[in-house]
Amino acid sequence: TGDSSLSATIFNPWGRKYLNDLQEDGMEVVDLLPLYLTAKQNSPELLYQKRDTHWDLPGMLVAAEKIAQRIKQYAWYAELQPDTARFSTEATTYTRLGDVVERLPDSVQSQYGADTLPALRVFAEGQPYQGKRGAPIVIIGDSFTGVMESTDAKNGGIGAHIARLIGLDVEVITSWGGGPNVRSRLWRARQAELQNDVRLVIYLMAARDLYEYPGGWDPESF
Repeated sequence: TGDSSLSATIFNPWGRKYLNDLQEDGMEVVDLLPLYLTAKQNSPELLYQKRDTHWDLPGMLVAAEKIAQRIKQYAWYAELQPDTARFSTEATTYTRLGDVVERLPDSVQSQYGADTLPALRVFAEGQPYQGKRGAPIVIIGDSFTGVMESTDAKNGGIGAHIARLIGLDVEVITSWGGGPNVRSRLWRARQAELQNDVRLVIYLMAARDLYEYPGGWDPESF
């Protein structure tokens, strides 16, 4: 309708039901929607990029801080001897045309210039941080796990910032455009390691893929 007064009151009811069903079936869900609605009301900063479907730095940090807060509540967290002092950050910027513009006809794309966006790179012991195999926490999912992590301003995505906030290593496994099916591929390749060494697997992807993923869900994913 274009009525901005309704922007914080209209949700996808089936998407909300799906999250509720997951929790009732014993899968823990970190619901970012209430946090984003509050952040949107309290700050003029954009949570998502202007011409791209992925989050901007403020939106990504909201997610990282919430997930890190939850991780610190697990009984095993202190046992792993977290060390946040080894991490540091460096502000930078990157340019991006945006995937919304990239989907327009070539004749129309030229009407838009690339946006300059903020980023916050993460360093560990002075080196750009990159989680390695064998980390106690693994994040798997779609392109939201890779934005500012392995593309654009690298070493500054959701995994790097969770690692910085909790003081533990975090490995990120990104399936570009295939978040719903990344779990089955990961499980087949790393089953023994996941069972023996990994304390937590975080499944992170765009909510829309829960109910309108064009590639279809692989029944073996669960």
